[in-house]
Amino acid sequence: MAFCFRLRTRMASSLELAGNQTVLAAGPLPPVTVTAPDAADPIGRWTIFKSCEFPSDAEAKTAGQRLSEVLLIVGAVNRLGIDIGGAAAPAEKFSRAARDEFEKVSGQRLISEYHGLTTYEDGTAAIVGITASGKVVVSLRDFEGLLAPWLKSPPALTVRQRNSATLLNDSFFLPSSEGQFILRISAVEALCDQTLANPERQAVVDQLQHVLGTIACSGDTRLVVEERLRDLSRKSVTQAYLTKFRSLLGNAEADAFKKLYDLRSKFVHDGSGRGQLGGPAAEALELAVA
Repeated sequence: MAFCFRLRTRMASSLELAGNQTVLAAGPLPPVTVTAPDAADPIGRWTIFKSCEFPSDAEAKTAGQRLSEVLLIVGAVNRLGIDIGGAAAPAEKFSRAARDEFEKVSGQRLISEYHGLTTYEDGTAAIVGITASGKVVVSLRDFEGLLAPWLKSPPALTVRQRNSATLLNDSFFLPSSEGQFILRISAVEALCDQTLANPERQAVVDQLQHVLGTIACSGDTRLVVEERLRDLSRKSVTQAYLTKFRSLLGNAEADAFKKLYDLRSKFVHDGSGRGQLGGPAAEALELAVA
């Protein structure tokens, strides 16, 4: 009995493979078969790393995770661009009835194709993927209709508004929902002024800055304290976006964006949510546009 890992990645750079398949020498791992069957829409190529001969599912998973981490490092350091996918498989795309019927006929377990790491007992599973792509075409007349109300009175965009609109447009060119999500949250941040409209607090900060000038301390210490005082002169990012939403839209929208911003923080700092940000990315777009 042997177990396998199968790691489906998306690579911005293409590997030169003889006959679209090769065997990779991967140090302490058993031989790793590499295939690159399909282009990844809209950018890159799906590249699959597979290795078997592991005595247990746990050891196959450990080896797959080790290779995943190595690929992340190699992709980042060498500017190759390697997306290893999510940490947990999403819900099955096939119904329970379809999977039961497939297993009855073939004797194998049916597994949906997945962007990330999968482990299974060798010879017991069949991995089937469904792919589709599309494009949006806007008629010239419809496009003219979209332009017309803005051309009648061209908006004078502030620097913040221009930056925000640019980030929102950039988000449509990214192939991953994670990248779209981050840019759309950043588009809202770009709109939010952190200037502190509190004269009393600013007066206190001014006095503390004056006192700091009379205290003997090292240059490094002075710079750190001055930076902290400047922070006190500004709203936090959270205060800034809550103020913006509450003044322009309402409390419900402010609360909705706060949940998205907290999700963004967990993703950036803990890596949680990868592969599950399609919905939040769409919600962030709606709030940013509003």
